[in-house]
Formats: sequence, structure tokens, C-alpha cells
Amino acid sequence: MSIIRDKKTCQVDYVRAADRLMAILAEEGIARLPSVKPQAIETPCGPCNGLTVPDGHTICAVDIVRSGGILLEAVRKVLPDLKTAKILIQRDEETALPKLYYSKLPDGIEKLNVVLCDPMLATGGSALTAIEAQDLFHCFENILFINVVSCPEGLKALAQKAPGVRILTCALDSHLNEVKFIVPGLGDFGCLDALGKSTLEILLPKLRIYSYILLYCYKVAIAIQMAILMACLILFCRCWR
Repeated sequence: MSIIRDKKTCQVDYVRAADRLMAILAEEGIARLPSVKPQAIETPCGPCNGLTVPDGHTICAVDIVRSGGILLEAVRKVLPDLKTAKILIQRDEETALPKLYYSKLPDGIEKLNVVLCDPMLATGGSALTAIEAQDLFHCFENILFINVVSCPEGLKALAQKAPGVRILTCALDSHLNEVKFIVPGLGDFGCLDALGKSTLEILLPKLRIYSYILLYCYKVAIAIQMAILMACLILFCRCWR
């Protein structure tokens, strides 16, 4: 957590720490699913208390795009046979209210154990919108919401409007600031792209390279056109004579 919170963290360290944290969170989340139950097993040396292995066909991991993807992939690595869903929700920067743009859900999701994947629980609006999009307001007990950082405001919102949803988080931070960012938080997880850099920082070097390539191609095209024009003029002058 300290590594991905630190704004001075380099790309390699951020990727390594984020992947490790998502793997731990995915394992802990899956271990809390209702299908994981105590069972007696027999080791080579005697009896032992163990746990059942969850059936991936009864589980659906839901990616709240765009930042939930890294968590979903971590869950899928543990249970490759689980079902997946994607929901695109974006927050209005002026009102801080969520808006649903897209959802792709498997049939019968209301009968599955749903693992809601979103690294940040700020206002709780995105999570509640995702639950509404899946029409799961009548079966909260089937939902496990896993996230990296949460705050009291988001937890209160879910407790009031979706009281049966279980929440697993790595950190409970202090509060939301005036623009609804978690404090101290770790910034906008979706803009970090799991690379420790903002999207703009990643794209600018590539855009510069592309602009140089386009400019070079444009100059080459002009040179070719001028050469063709000169050749035509020379040929015309010879034919005129």
C-alpha cells in the first residue's frame, strides 16, 4: 500500500506492488465467498480441518470499468472458470454523480455469487449504480465488494442503500475532499493505468513520436509530388519541341 500511495513511486515498482496487492485481495475475497465452507480432509498423516474449493461456475466477477479491470484479472487468475461482466460507469466531475454508459452481464447473474471489483470506494455511487444495473437490490447477500481504499462516506452510503453487501477493503481512509477524492487515498487509480504514471504522461511521448512520423511522411509526400511535377514539365517541354 505504501508503494502505490507514494507519488514518487516509479513505474516498475508500482506495477510490481499493484499486482501483488491485487493478488492478495483476490485470494482474501474468494476465501470469504459463501461457497467456501469448512470440510474435513485426510492428509497422508491424519485428519485435518480444511475448506471447500469454490466453484467458478457459480461466481461472477464484475469489472467496474475502467479501474476495476486489474482486480478482475487477479480474481480470474485464481478462478479461471468464473463468469465475468463489465459495467462502464463514469462520474460527472461537476456533480460527482455516477452515470451508467454500458453493461454486459451473463444470464442469470442474480443466482450467482457476485464479486464486485473496483479499487476505490469514495461516494459509493459507482458501486450502487453497478448493483442497480445488475438488478441485484433484492439479493445483497450474494454480493462481495472488494476494493483497495475506502472511506466512511462510501461505507455509510452502501450501509444505508445496500445493507447486505459485504465489503473487503485494504484501507479505510479519513474522508473525501471537496472534489470527492479520498484523503489521503492514492489519487485516481483509473488514471494510473497500473503503471505509476498518469494517462497523459504515458501518451505524450508517443504522441510526439507519431507527430514527427506524420510530419516526415508529409514532407516525403510533398517531395514526391514536386519530383513528379518536375518530371511532367520536362517531358512536356521535350514533346513541345
